[in-house]
Amino acid sequence: MPEGTCSNAAISCDRTVYCKSLCDRCYQRLITGIPLDLPPRRRRGAPFSESVKIMDSGCHEWMGARDRNGYGYFRRKGAYRFAWEQANGPIPTGMSVCHHCDNPPCVNPEHLFLGTHQDNIRDMAQKGRGTNGERNRHAKLTEDEVRAILDDSRVHRLIAVDYGVTRRTIDRIKKRDTWRLT
Repeated sequence: MPEGTCSNAAISCDRTVYCKSLCDRCYQRLITGIPLDLPPRRRRGAPFSESVKIMDSGCHEWMGARDRNGYGYFRRKGAYRFAWEQANGPIPTGMSVCHHCDNPPCVNPEHLFLGTHQDNIRDMAQKGRGTNGERNRHAKLTEDEVRAILDDSRVHRLIAVDYGVTRRTIDRIKKRDTWRLT
C-alpha cells in the first residue's frame, strides 16, 4: 500500500495516497476525466458560505447544486432567495428576488432586489435577455421567414402550408402579436 499524502496540489489535498501518488478521491477524478483542480463536493449539511466563491466581478457565485438554468439551490429553495432572506428578512408574498447583475448563480445580496414577477420580466426584456424570435428554442421560423410572411399578401391558410405552421401562427405574426421585429 502506498504511503504519504496526495500529490494533487491544485486543491491542496492532504489525504492519504491510494494509487499513483493520489488519494482515492483524486484518483477517481483522474480515471473518470473530472478535472483535478475542481474543489471537492460540498458535504451534506455544510454551511451556506462554504459553497460561495467571490468573483472579481463582485458576484458571489454559488458553487453548489444548480438547476438547468444555472440558478443555485440550497435547502430546497433558490440559493439567491436564501441569501436575500439571510440579509434582509422574509420575502413578502407576491414578490420575486431579481438580479441586477443578470448572473443566475450570484447570491450577493447587493446584486439582488425585490420586484414583482412583472418587474422581473420587464427587467429581462429591457436588458435583451428574453428568448424572443430565433433565440426561443421552440421557434419554427427565422426572422427572414417572418419578414417574408409579413410581405406575403396571400390567404393565411396558404402561407401556413408553405411554412409548415398553423394558420393561427400566421394570423398572430400578421397582427404583430408575435415576432415583433426591429
